[in-house]
Amino acid sequence: MKFYDLSNRGSISDTYTLTSNFGIYDGYDCCTEMTDNGFSAKREKFSIEGHISLEDGIYARYDVIFNESDEQMQISDYQYRFYFSGDEYEVYTQQNNWQNESEGTWQPLVTSVVAGTADVRANECVVPFLALWNRQTGRGVAFHVLPKYGWKISVSKRSSARYIDTIVEIGVNDRGLNWTLEKGEQKELCEVWYYEFENKQNFDSHKLHHYFNKKYPRKEAPVLYNTWFTFFDNVDLEGIYEQIKEAAALGCEYFTLDAGWFGHGTWSDYVGDWEENKEGGYRGQMKTVSDRVHEAGMKFGLWLEPERALKNVSIVSEHPEYFFDNGHSYFLDFANEEARQYIIDLTLGLIQTYQIDLIKFDFNDTISYDKTGQAFYDYHQGHLAYVKALKEAYPHLYLENCASGGYRMNLEQMKYFDSFWFTDNQSLYDGLRIYKDTLHRLPPCGVEKWAALISRDGFVPEYSTLDKTVRTLATNNGTWTAVTSVTPEYLKGFLTGGVPGLTCDLTKLDDTCKQALKETIAAYKEEREFWKKAGARVLTDTDRLLAIQYETEDTVKLVIYTYLVSQLELTVFPQLSDGCYEIEGKDYQPDEGVVVNRPKDFCAYFVNLKKKC
Repeated sequence: MKFYDLSNRGSISDTYTLTSNFGIYDGYDCCTEMTDNGFSAKREKFSIEGHISLEDGIYARYDVIFNESDEQMQISDYQYRFYFSGDEYEVYTQQNNWQNESEGTWQPLVTSVVAGTADVRANECVVPFLALWNRQTGRGVAFHVLPKYGWKISVSKRSSARYIDTIVEIGVNDRGLNWTLEKGEQKELCEVWYYEFENKQNFDSHKLHHYFNKKYPRKEAPVLYNTWFTFFDNVDLEGIYEQIKEAAALGCEYFTLDAGWFGHGTWSDYVGDWEENKEGGYRGQMKTVSDRVHEAGMKFGLWLEPERALKNVSIVSEHPEYFFDNGHSYFLDFANEEARQYIIDLTLGLIQTYQIDLIKFDFNDTISYDKTGQAFYDYHQGHLAYVKALKEAYPHLYLENCASGGYRMNLEQMKYFDSFWFTDNQSLYDGLRIYKDTLHRLPPCGVEKWAALISRDGFVPEYSTLDKTVRTLATNNGTWTAVTSVTPEYLKGFLTGGVPGLTCDLTKLDDTCKQALKETIAAYKEEREFWKKAGARVLTDTDRLLAIQYETEDTVKLVIYTYLVSQLELTVFPQLSDGCYEIEGKDYQPDEGVVVNRPKDFCAYFVNLKKKC
């Protein structure tokens, strides 16, 4: 498929040629010159450097605009533009809502489709990903925005005489936009990654995963424990000590205290007051908790929401210039150097005081309009400087990214954060749906897989059975207001493919469940290097069956999930590179596929293929 790139028009094909280059800037044609890494464009008052690369089938593009004039310059819009011949296309986008992240669908392109957000949280209600499918050729192009500001993608039709082109435009969200560049200032625009795909179901997502993992390899992929679903904010100090023992025995490597440790009363009334609550919470014993965690051989983590504060918090009244008001919440102005230094110093102080090894960053509100007209560009640059300052001071600090779940879960954030708390919905069944659709735009190594469990006795499992048995129950939403049962096989399958985590009262699990978790964690650790590097693709996705393939150069792992099945056997065909493979020492026969005999309901099956030639 040939398509055209950016505001300068040029044909990009598999041979990576750019021809007939020109652009429209400030209402005028702007001649461009090709360079070794892209193009350059110049006018009297400004210049643009376009950086374009092609590696492993993925195109990466970003522009830098320079103010060459002696006066301030304003930008009211900036879009990369891609031209496609014809108009028989379909468009895929994903909505992104609380407990229902990454939900996508295809729609025919009738007139136009627009996706984007002007909010400070880059995944607010929608994700920065769009795919275009050519119905005539059976091929598509996937576009991924790596947002540094409010962003927008639009797809529309445009006619010239009797011919129709389809135009994809990607860039800054222009709602209220008035970007300013001072004399000699430059501004780096978002990266856009794009590539062709042939599989409409999984977007050839493995290509994206391998590309990202190569550029930004994971340093760690640990086993996590978090207190949230254990007690929520009803902190039980003695109960925490019990959880530390249990988590260490199961093989957890980080132990994180979630919200509830700070303030002078109910924690949700004191967001922004990042001092330990000495009367409630952990009763001033949080350093002792940290010590106990370290003594148990684990690392210590703490929840923090540094971007938000409430009006009654002292820092808001002492330094109102550090914040801007957005109704009921105040937001730290990361573009303000003094405000940024305040939160850097505070966070570094917490790390030193409590010997923190992991910070779970949360962000439970949003700002929908940037009054400065900068589309939150300056805010994001300041926030990135904050994150980099923490990493510079503590290079091994593990950074977990949560924003009401997955409201910041994108490739740009994944460059700087180690993993994502990808949803507050800890249902193993909803979670698997969210996870497999998130794979269309993120590699598996950055997505955490959380299990919130409890064991209950007294169940009669089947007809004509007198013996009662213990069942493992799991939460079925974002709290414990709904529960469902889970088999040990499905639980293992759910925890496979990402960073595994437990968030529950481990003392309430029976020995069978604990043993299953212990074995799952031990197996994950043995294969951890594989999971840090693996790409993934969805092979089958129906009401009865989900099959996901994970792969590196020489190893392929299939995880096959069943729901309600009514078949004697299931067959899955992995998508393999050239060469011959074996399964458990026997040659794999590609024409036969992988067969599961007499599959059970709500179960998971595991198949390993090894490349031998």
